[in-house]
Amino acid sequence: VGYDTTSYAAVPGTQVASFDINSMATSPAEANEIMRFRITDTGSDGAPTYLRKIRLNRANTPNAAALNKAIENVLVKQGTNYIATSNVDIKTSTIDITFPIGALTIADGQSEELSIWIYLKSGGLIDNQTIQLHIDKLNPSFETYDIGSRFATKFPTNINSAIATIRVNATKLSFTSTPTRVGVNEPFTVGVKPTDANGNVDIDFTGDVELLLGMGSGELGLISENPAPIINGESQLEANYSNPGVFTLIARNSNLNDAVSDKITCGDADGYAAPLIQPTDTVIFTVNNSYAAAAQEIIRFKLKDPGSTDGLPLNVSRIKLLAFNPSTLPELARMVQGFVLDNGMATISPKSYSFNGNVLQIDFNEGDVVVGDSDSSNFILKLFLKDRDIVDAFRFQFYIPATNHGWSTFDNSTAFNSTFPSTIYGRPCRIEVQADRLKFLDQPFGVNPNEPFDVSVVACDARGNVDREFQAYAALGIHSGPGSLVVDSILQPLNNGMATWSGVKLTSSGIYQLKSYFGWLTDAISENIYCGYNHFCHVNEDFEGQLPSWDGIENWVASRVDPIGGEYSLAHAGDPEARQSVLSIPIETSLPGKASEWNITIRNGNWDPSSENYFYLAFVSSFENPTDIHAEGYAVGINPTSGNDNIAVWQFKGGKRTNIIESTFDWNENDQVKITITLSPKGTLKLWFTPESTGLKTFGGEANIAVPQSGYMAFVFTYTASRAGQLWIDDLNFCTTDFAPVITSAKVINLNTIRVKFSKPISIQSAENAQNYKLKTRTNQNIDIQSLRIDGNQVVSITTQKLPFEQLLLTVKDIEDENGYSVVDSIELGFTAQGNLGRLIINEIMANPVPSNGLPEYEYIELFNPGTDTVFTEGWKLYLNEKTVTMPADTIPPKTYALIGGTT
Repeated sequence: VGYDTTSYAAVPGTQVASFDINSMATSPAEANEIMRFRITDTGSDGAPTYLRKIRLNRANTPNAAALNKAIENVLVKQGTNYIATSNVDIKTSTIDITFPIGALTIADGQSEELSIWIYLKSGGLIDNQTIQLHIDKLNPSFETYDIGSRFATKFPTNINSAIATIRVNATKLSFTSTPTRVGVNEPFTVGVKPTDANGNVDIDFTGDVELLLGMGSGELGLISENPAPIINGESQLEANYSNPGVFTLIARNSNLNDAVSDKITCGDADGYAAPLIQPTDTVIFTVNNSYAAAAQEIIRFKLKDPGSTDGLPLNVSRIKLLAFNPSTLPELARMVQGFVLDNGMATISPKSYSFNGNVLQIDFNEGDVVVGDSDSSNFILKLFLKDRDIVDAFRFQFYIPATNHGWSTFDNSTAFNSTFPSTIYGRPCRIEVQADRLKFLDQPFGVNPNEPFDVSVVACDARGNVDREFQAYAALGIHSGPGSLVVDSILQPLNNGMATWSGVKLTSSGIYQLKSYFGWLTDAISENIYCGYNHFCHVNEDFEGQLPSWDGIENWVASRVDPIGGEYSLAHAGDPEARQSVLSIPIETSLPGKASEWNITIRNGNWDPSSENYFYLAFVSSFENPTDIHAEGYAVGINPTSGNDNIAVWQFKGGKRTNIIESTFDWNENDQVKITITLSPKGTLKLWFTPESTGLKTFGGEANIAVPQSGYMAFVFTYTASRAGQLWIDDLNFCTTDFAPVITSAKVINLNTIRVKFSKPISIQSAENAQNYKLKTRTNQNIDIQSLRIDGNQVVSITTQKLPFEQLLLTVKDIEDENGYSVVDSIELGFTAQGNLGRLIINEIMANPVPSNGLPEYEYIELFNPGTDTVFTEGWKLYLNEKTVTMPADTIPPKTYALIGGTT
């Protein structure tokens, strides 16, 4: 379809007259009309003109304001009606106004008159500047939608708006420049201007300003003329103040509201820090230096108040130290637990401390670090470490620069000189770890028989800190499990405190634990390894090739910019205004009865996670988008509702997030962490995290859950516009291993019945064989199994002789799944286990009988503990028909009674 290009804009019948616009016209209700013009469709093509965009230019008038600094927004009207706009883009010299389709339609052969209204910014206006807009006939830049007539490339005439002159009418005085600190009787200058309520200066104001003392016990001496005239919207006054301390000023004019200055401190600014003689040897830190009393020196210095004129002490509020090696400061920050400042008589705990860039900043409470007037004191700053996640052989050192030191004092105090006599160097420091045990660092969670895998152990201390300088050989063997271990060499060297075995195999199905040992070091015992069948990775993505076709992948790119691993990582590249990106991955497998493992490595940019900027992996989700109100599942990452940045695991359901594991790892800016989740066939969920800064796989916690069904896995990144594009992920995988049936629970139902639940459906034939069950007491006495009943396909009810009141061990073997796989498994149960039948006996119920017939006129329940262990009642509940009562947190010793009664 061909449309005419003849539509145009022209001067209306009447243009707006020039006017003054008040600087307080800062809202749509106070907008002023500045321009009118008429748009005409010439009518030769039978189609209307659908207005899409217009451009208004700044006219070249004297004292013209920059449009983007003066105009807050533009309104467009047709008669008395406002026309909808989709965007108003105000730049220095142009205003582009975009309209949604259909907002303004000029019928074929018709004209419509528009008017432009403006309102101003609330601040930064310049009195007497002018605003005039015009439409350039040679380059009008008007646009239409392509379903109707188009605009001509040139218009008949230029169209000029009225000239709007900004008028600022002062209503108050404002201090525009005041010192924060002055010396005693030292001259200083303040600036005062007449302004409107928003602080815009009235250049035309005529009058004067009087300077007065507001708060303060001294005398204000005026050196300049007082009152002083206001010229071109400003007055400069010079004064001095007589007493040390804090004071304020008042500026006054009889026609304007007074101005009160910020607080000004009168005192010397000649305090300084100087070096002290200190030992030259390196300070050695160990895990024993993990509390304040064991803190060790990092730097010492003298503080001096010369006492020139003010009689005030040096009251320190902040000190700053610079790191010799800024690149390692974030790593040190993770290891630091705190600081103390020792003055020889006492130790002072800081109010707070922070690490940023190459700076360690320490703030103190007022009055804690004080040096008297004309006095000096010596100080030693000491540091103490956390007892975990410290790095062996880590070196650090601080210094205090002579200039740009950033030290400050409180008000009503002598200030620091801007320059210290010299740079102050701290002592070189080193962290040392002494190993006393071995610990498994890396191992598989699920494997097939005879499938090769790698295992690593480290030499570490009791808190898991690796001794990177430990040199020896470690051996590898089986601690528990039904089969054998195949490995080329059981001995491997501990290089940098770590030994690795490659190509390790297990010969048969079962639950295994490995052990590693060396000499005097305590043996390491691994986590469970589930050697089953059908080990398979449903997701195993390193983003090195073609990106997967997951929902939401269009908001991510394979990036070679500082990749996490390999040549590429997946980097966020979504719309900054979208606020959230979701990668959704369908999972076509069920989790019950399997050993499942999830891994992901995440790195954020130079920002700290918050309730507005966070990320997580929903490793089990019932919906494609886990943020859906109806979605249920489990997630790991930063929980925005937890109030902190710690890595956590939570359950989400009905829009609520409930933490089930919360680690101690506080995620900060530029962190890179590998997160591992394991879920055993029994339903034990465990969290592990491996920060790049330490390389140590650290246990984050565990919880027992009902093994869920999985429909989807999803990664969620929620962000503000400034954080878009600042997140990377890599090495995302999800693997499962089918495993034989194991016991997930065993409960005593009554004195001769036990109900056993298995992790997956079981073979009825194997489950009905009493020879596959063994029940023993703590003293290894067999308890006869009299009968078995299969309830469904996962539950077996076992009938026995009368059960004793003690701990029992149930062992099963040859209980097969549908594929004929079985393992030996066992579980402890019995009356000593919390909450099992018989742990407490309701011995008597008194119901306040009427008539009493000599019985107590009270209501109570008497409980008896028949066992040999004390019962802790915290969390116990009494169920009375439809009512539930939570018992108080208390204890009931063995063979004793407890009464539970009401409050009346």
